[in-house]
Amino acid sequence: CSECKSVILKPSIGTSGGKGIMFWDVKDGKDTLLKFLSEHNNYLIQAVIRQHPEISRIYPDSINSIRIVTCNYNGSTSVLSAVIRMGVDGNKLDNASQGGLFCGINDDGTLKKYAYSKTGNATTKHPQGAVFSECHIPNYHKCKELVIRLSNRFIRISKLISWDLAIGEDG
Repeated sequence: CSECKSVILKPSIGTSGGKGIMFWDVKDGKDTLLKFLSEHNNYLIQAVIRQHPEISRIYPDSINSIRIVTCNYNGSTSVLSAVIRMGVDGNKLDNASQGGLFCGINDDGTLKKYAYSKTGNATTKHPQGAVFSECHIPNYHKCKELVIRLSNRFIRISKLISWDLAIGEDG
């Protein structure tokens, strides 16, 4: 964790809506991390990644994840829907249940005109300024190709899968 400088700690089960997710930074001190780990079990620890600058332009304080839903029907996998999930107002989480927004993604990777809150309120502009219809997801076509290819590995488990992806700074 010290080598990474910043990590995210996620419960291995029951994380719906970002529940139980914690962040640790090296400046918080090793004792803080050790205390947390001694009091909790079944946590995943991951290095905090840096997202692509184009996605940071929308909202820089959380990883704005791409949720793609695939369905395998009669041996062929298709993308049913895709949205970008975004944090707001300094929140490090992008979950709608944590106050975040979600916006549909067009097939070419551009964002749709409106984003929505969990209560259904629509807006054309992120509270921090980005106009959704002017934003684009870098390498969106690669995201679709990846989840379609991976979905074939899970056909025996589920034919309908929601995938959460992040676009790193290298694309």
